[in-house]
Amino acid sequence: MLFILLVLALLVSCAACALAWALMTRVKRVIGTDPDLASIRSAAAVSVEPGTRITSPVGLVDVNGKPFSLPVGSAQPWVLAFQSLGCAGCRQQLPGYRKFLEEHGIPAERAISLAIGDSADLGWLRSGLEGAGHLVHVDQNSPAVADLQITHWPTYLVVGADDRVVFATRSSARLTASGPRSTARASVPAA
Repeated sequence: MLFILLVLALLVSCAACALAWALMTRVKRVIGTDPDLASIRSAAAVSVEPGTRITSPVGLVDVNGKPFSLPVGSAQPWVLAFQSLGCAGCRQQLPGYRKFLEEHGIPAERAISLAIGDSADLGWLRSGLEGAGHLVHVDQNSPAVADLQITHWPTYLVVGADDRVVFATRSSARLTASGPRSTARASVPAA
């Protein structure tokens, strides 16, 4: 009887080791130490490349019902954020985005958030920005979204004085971490 229990214990411990090995290899793939992950990462990249020129689409209206234009032609850098009102990641990253705007002294007129989704859900974004940015509600098919082929929310763009994207990311943490470099590059006029 003792022998049978020992054999069963050995089989259970072998199964536990196999499960631990399978879990370890899965974790390695998820955190990026597996070379097969390159194709997954490229699919998650921002669709807007640095150097892309930003134009102001006609017919934008802010959440207060007033006509609005993007600050193209400005001598100062500006930030364009694409957020979805039904996106949990957008809600989670909003404090980091606001921190970036405040730390770099970017005024609301140069921090534009284009939000897609049900306008009844604008409350969390409006209160989360608390005047730190200008909020515009757009349709997913709006030229502001479609022309830049925005497919991931949130997407943050730092736009330079020449109306070209100098930095693009889907992460407010990366935006905050690169802030001094991206806003400095955005401040240098094109030669």
